Amino acid sequence: MKKIRFISIILIAFIVKDNLTPGNHHAVRASSYRTVSQKMLKSSENLAENRWFSHVSVHLASLLRRMTDGPLEGKSIYLTVEDVLGKHLDVDLLLQNIDVPISLLRTSGEECNSVPMDEPGDHGGECDSRVEWTNPTRRQHCKGHSSSSGTEVMIHVMDESVTEYLIDVTSYRAFSAILLISIDASCKTRYLMGVLRTPFLALLCPVYVRALDEEEETNSSDFKMYSWRPFHPSEKSLEVGTWSPSSTLTWSDLFVDRFPSFHGIQLHVSSDYADIPFLFKNSQENVDGLSKRLLDVLSKWLNFTYTLSSKAEDGRWGAYENGTWTGMLGDVWREVKNLTINSFAITEERSRDFAFTGPYYRAGFGFILLEPPPLPKWLSLTYPLALVVWGATGGTLIVTSLIFYLLLRGQHYVISLFNCFFIIVMGLLGEGAAGVPNSLSIRMFLAFWWLGAYIIVVCYTSNLIAILTMPVYPAKFRTIEQLADSDYRLCMLDYGEFVPEALATSTDQNLLALGSKLDLVPMMDTEWFGNEGCIKLVLGGGYANLDFYPFLQNLYNVLGYSHRIYSLRDMIYSANIAFFFKKDTPWVYKFDEGIQRVVEANLMQKWYADILREREGSSREEPTESSEKPLSVIHLQGPFLILAIGLIFSSVIFLVEFLGHYGFTV
Repeated sequence: MKKIRFISIILIAFIVKDNLTPGNHHAVRASSYRTVSQKMLKSSENLAENRWFSHVSVHLASLLRRMTDGPLEGKSIYLTVEDVLGKHLDVDLLLQNIDVPISLLRTSGEECNSVPMDEPGDHGGECDSRVEWTNPTRRQHCKGHSSSSGTEVMIHVMDESVTEYLIDVTSYRAFSAILLISIDASCKTRYLMGVLRTPFLALLCPVYVRALDEEEETNSSDFKMYSWRPFHPSEKSLEVGTWSPSSTLTWSDLFVDRFPSFHGIQLHVSSDYADIPFLFKNSQENVDGLSKRLLDVLSKWLNFTYTLSSKAEDGRWGAYENGTWTGMLGDVWREVKNLTINSFAITEERSRDFAFTGPYYRAGFGFILLEPPPLPKWLSLTYPLALVVWGATGGTLIVTSLIFYLLLRGQHYVISLFNCFFIIVMGLLGEGAAGVPNSLSIRMFLAFWWLGAYIIVVCYTSNLIAILTMPVYPAKFRTIEQLADSDYRLCMLDYGEFVPEALATSTDQNLLALGSKLDLVPMMDTEWFGNEGCIKLVLGGGYANLDFYPFLQNLYNVLGYSHRIYSLRDMIYSANIAFFFKKDTPWVYKFDEGIQRVVEANLMQKWYADILREREGSSREEPTESSEKPLSVIHLQGPFLILAIGLIFSSVIFLVEFLGHYGFTV
């Protein structure tokens, strides 16, 4: 720079000399000299500035090449250059030496195109070049750019400030990581990193930028690396170290963990205690549940405290209505709370406006129905075999009796068809015939029949023992199709869930039929918030209770009705349950790490079983005596009934025979 200023002064001297003739050198105005001098100085400074930016462009190109070949290898990269710098830096040079596709986003609104080096335009995401970034339509188009890589990294080249553009673009596009590259050696920007909300954040500041002569070779500058720890009580700006481009750099070296600890901060949770088994008050009036226990583990691991709320500010659960979110999700969306831990499923609609953890539980909406009363005991003798087996056994008796009769007639035995039938039936009753014909074919036939009859009798007897001691129930609903085709109606608490609307607009005919039979019960200020109405309908018969299945299972278990109800095998709208945060919350990944460890340790299933056992209702019928009981008259209603019918029938036959014989004698 000094050399350039010296040359410019010499040039100015020559120009002034040409204007100083013997006749007018006293007439040259001082202002003319100053004007020429200022123009030459400005020209020389511009020349130096252009030369300096040219060297900076070379340094940046080398740096980007090392980044894309090193820690950013395989990532989707978006490059932005501050508008002021973009007018001086050679952006084409930055891109020419990079072999991987890079999306170039200009802050001036000139273009928003994916610029792969090999085939420009193949990676889509084009925007109207005439539209500024502040236009929502432009945001929508640029937001639609996608890549095969799941990790998107934004590289932002800047001078000494974080501009409004950088804050704006990161507010609606969730980059996995942001790498800030400053050309300002003072590195004032490290104090402004706190405005960026991204999981991984790093800043590179040059230790020096060497002004090179034309005959010197271009060498890369060393860089100081910084990160930002927003939860640290005193040292939020962290100097990671100094990196030389000649040394190896990994992802973990560049993007250090910004949240190794939350340093005792207090998080505010939007919650609702009416969410068994995820969040509720136990018999000691202490808050408990799957989500509560999981949050306790995370708070100890990450070192933070939290507050809970008994319900959302508006008392709602959480839904998208009239362009805004209500309930607990609304509290998080408006940044009144930091997160919600209730049983919210991951849906496409929620994923547009919220960040969420990995799933820690999977469940769906289930159906609870009243257990049908057991079948009458006096029919217990018919229960061991299905109706089709009884029909097959009866048909076999008839066919076997007919074949036996024909075999006897073929051997010239005189016997009636009726007597042949009784002989065959005796095999089922374990009685043998008084005499067996000498014919080998008849004996072989009877031997195989008696073997088959023995197997049928053993199967019947084995099942009969179990049925006499256990109640037998009629066929229950097992599938959604069976429930949809029945006369049963559905009942559900109206707390703002999406299920009623989803059923009413479903393209599935079975779900649509269920939606037409759904009765919504309003929420009430009672112990169970109005669920008592649905429970009453279910216990009265003809209704199925529809709700989130873990909640229903625990509700009926707590009230002591678990032995009186059963659940449908099929569930609808099964989904993954997760914690929800504001869209750009940068520390969600730390919750992910902890939740994954808890799930892999199978603690969620253990906690669920513990909660079921702890909350089992006191009204459940517990056995007061030994479960081993002798058979009573109630168990043997069927045999006694057959005996009574047989005695009556025999008495009638005897009376007829007696009267017939007495009349004949007279």
